[in-house]
Amino acid sequence: MKIERCIGGVFAVIGLSQFVAALTIEVEPSFESAGIYLRNAETLEYRVKYRESGVETWEIAPELVWTENLPVPRNSLLGLREGSEYEVAVWLGEDRLARETFSTLSSEVPVAKTVSLAKGPVHIVESGSPDGWIRYVSNGEIEGGSESPNAVTLNDVEYVILEGLTIKGGRYNAVSIADSRHVRIRNCDISGWGRVGERRYDLRGQFLDEDGNLINRDAGILIERCYSVVVEYCYIHDPRGTSNSWAFSHPTGPSAIYVIENENTVIRYNDMIGSNRHRWNDVIESARNGSPEGGFRKDADIYGNAMLFGNDDGVELDGGQMNMRVWGNLIEGTFAGISTAPSFHGPSYLFNNLIVNSGDRLGLFGDALKTNYRSVEDGSVYFLNNTIYRSGRLGGFPASRSLAASYVVQNNVLFPKGAIIAFNAAYGDLRLDRNLFWSSDSEYLENYRGWLIAEGLEEEGVAGVPLFEDSMGGDFTLANESPGAAIAAPFPGFPDFGLRPGISGEMPLRESGVELSRRRIQLQDEAPVEVKISLADTEPLEFQILKNEAFSWFDVETSANVVGPGNPVTLRISRVADEKIEERSGAFLVKLKDGLSVPVIVENSEKPLSASFEKEGDDVVAFIDAESMSGVEKFEVVEREGALSGKTVLFSEADDFSAVPDKVLTATFNCPEDGIYFLAVRLFAKVPAGSHNSVFFAINDDPLVETQFRCAPGWNWAGVSRVQELRNKAWFEPIFLEAGEVTLRIAAREKTVLDAILVLKSPEVIFSSSQ
Repeated sequence: MKIERCIGGVFAVIGLSQFVAALTIEVEPSFESAGIYLRNAETLEYRVKYRESGVETWEIAPELVWTENLPVPRNSLLGLREGSEYEVAVWLGEDRLARETFSTLSSEVPVAKTVSLAKGPVHIVESGSPDGWIRYVSNGEIEGGSESPNAVTLNDVEYVILEGLTIKGGRYNAVSIADSRHVRIRNCDISGWGRVGERRYDLRGQFLDEDGNLINRDAGILIERCYSVVVEYCYIHDPRGTSNSWAFSHPTGPSAIYVIENENTVIRYNDMIGSNRHRWNDVIESARNGSPEGGFRKDADIYGNAMLFGNDDGVELDGGQMNMRVWGNLIEGTFAGISTAPSFHGPSYLFNNLIVNSGDRLGLFGDALKTNYRSVEDGSVYFLNNTIYRSGRLGGFPASRSLAASYVVQNNVLFPKGAIIAFNAAYGDLRLDRNLFWSSDSEYLENYRGWLIAEGLEEEGVAGVPLFEDSMGGDFTLANESPGAAIAAPFPGFPDFGLRPGISGEMPLRESGVELSRRRIQLQDEAPVEVKISLADTEPLEFQILKNEAFSWFDVETSANVVGPGNPVTLRISRVADEKIEERSGAFLVKLKDGLSVPVIVENSEKPLSASFEKEGDDVVAFIDAESMSGVEKFEVVEREGALSGKTVLFSEADDFSAVPDKVLTATFNCPEDGIYFLAVRLFAKVPAGSHNSVFFAINDDPLVETQFRCAPGWNWAGVSRVQELRNKAWFEPIFLEAGEVTLRIAAREKTVLDAILVLKSPEVIFSSSQ
């Protein structure tokens, strides 16, 4: 018997006997999944099957992925049972060529001894063994202070558990794990680490410490060059510092978890909750994004987590991405959702995640699924049964050299704030089908549907407004009466979520044993909102209520701290009178004694920050209403709801995107003294937004130059940056102005709805006046 294979376009005929003996299966098991690697394989025609020990029927694994940059066929087994034995086999036609057995990881491990830690900082040096782990606990807080690099340091240790610790402080990180193996961080409360620094608006709006160093990547947990690290049931919150918004430049600042070149990592059932006062950069951040060694690199499970309130990504997978598995997560209040840019090797499996209410500190948002990077790589990405609602778009899908499909986008609910997909991109291998999709912008939606028809995509997809079971209460499962409620189809090797597209279950997906009447509430005025906690037929469970220090604007009262069968508990959530509200949303936890929790989102129904502002003040040098500028008679002035004066100036698209010399708006103001100033423009952006809505801008006698604005759909205050090299890095250009009369000139480039211009000593006014 002979078969043919194709590598790089060259066919070769191989005798079966040449590779049957050489073919081996390498298994990298986790708790509920396993990475599969076929060594010495010669074709992609293999089928991988698996079954639990004692079960007769074989299950089909996902399709194999093979890339030129890593010619090892590979995939993952999904939906396994923790602590169980399995058999995996490779078939070619009717022939079984190789077989292997393995066991998934178990939460229960043998503990040889328990050590109580001192107050801190702590440096752990003693290791356990496979037959006897060492568990570290503490009766009080572990305080790392602000001088020690970390509150807790683990370096070159193995078979170690940190359990039930309250960890605060550390100049850079709360917990640092390096060059270690088999480490578990379980049910820890981590806060108060990192540097604060000073915001420098003249340096891209970022924060610098007292030594002039950029503050970035200060982590609740740093995991570097490790194997088999598990972070589970942890509450990570309230770092000392914060990050800058994309309105100024690429965010830098603290992250909940920061990973560098690891293998077989598990991040599960954690609550990583930022706030406007202490915004994450990325919630889960990775190093070396442009390298195959970057990110989690190889074999990682990220599931059942709440990733809330960051200025960049919810989770950053960028890098190697060999067998990444991301499911059952809630990602909310971040600029972007899941970043896969780039995927060098693949595959990445992203399924059953809820990405909702995207927006950084200022409400700007990017891609719910980020795929674009400056280089095009080979890794395959599977995006199935996810729900994107009031979030960013799907990014572009560049061509790849992968021999399997590069991108599969199927069975999702896609209702973003703006564009659904960057459909003008030059795509490579893309399978886009059976999605329920919609856009509130009718013009965009019509163009998008035309593109789908032209490309032969979404043949079984449906355009319609999704109806959810109870989105106001936190259940974003698609309702039976929704459009497209039965268009999904099982995908080989993935969990079967039935005919409904989108997520299955309330997110984050956890089996806590308790039921909440709602997981999302809306506070209005002083009226309290009640949430009922109930329990099925199990023993009574103790719980506590936890929330970030920054969420002092609401209070949670409980009728009891034990819930039992037939004995529900009532929570009363109310707004705290006279407390300054800085947040659009917050959250609190119903935290059980065993570490599992149920997060509840608290939406602030009132605008947390006034949409008005003082037009004169210490930081405002000049306020210029667009309709009052000279030359306005040459433009169309239109009424628009939300405009500060009720009217706006409409710029039509310029021919060849060139400035028209006689169609220029002009305004003058008096600069009080020599110094650095910043300019901001208020505009209304249509779908798709992002970094477009450009104009030509000039100061005094300078030539008109292109200026792009970073904005979200709707009303925006956007920074002015006239220098291309600077604009790639910063959106508020520090501009030196001399005292005296200053003239501003602005001309049309793209369609833009212009409302007003601000001249500022500090862009901080944007933070105190924007949504």
